[in-house]
Amino acid sequence: MKTIKLTVMALMTLGVFTFTSCSQSTKDSASDTAESAAHDLNKNLDEAKDKVADAKNEFADKISEDKESLRKNVNDAVTKIDQKINDVDAKIAKATGTEKAKWEKRKIDLQAEKTSLQADWNSIENEAADKWDSFKANTKTKLDKIEADLKND
Repeated sequence: MKTIKLTVMALMTLGVFTFTSCSQSTKDSASDTAESAAHDLNKNLDEAKDKVADAKNEFADKISEDKESLRKNVNDAVTKIDQKINDVDAKIAKATGTEKAKWEKRKIDLQAEKTSLQADWNSIENEAADKWDSFKANTKTKLDKIEADLKND
């Protein structure tokens, strides 16, 4: 883009020198060249604007797709945590002493994981796209950890 602008400016400068030292036909030719260069510059600028707009739309679409996929994963994880909490509640009801304390602690841990995951999701709902990739990676790591944790019982 800068090269095109520099080229146009050089041609216009050349045209100025030409106007001051050449015949009328040479001046007309230089003027036509400068006008043609300006037209080409505007055309290239419009094409660049279109490409930037297309890239922006593609990026927004990708973010939207990623967000919906991750939203589903988060909701699935919350559902699994809720199911595990129900299982733990049943174990708490049957357990006594140390075993009951172990399951009560497990329930607190599961509730903390759920709360943390939901809080992370709620915080990103309105965040800018530039933070999306980082959030996505962190949430996937957290989901993997939760999945592994749920399989350990």
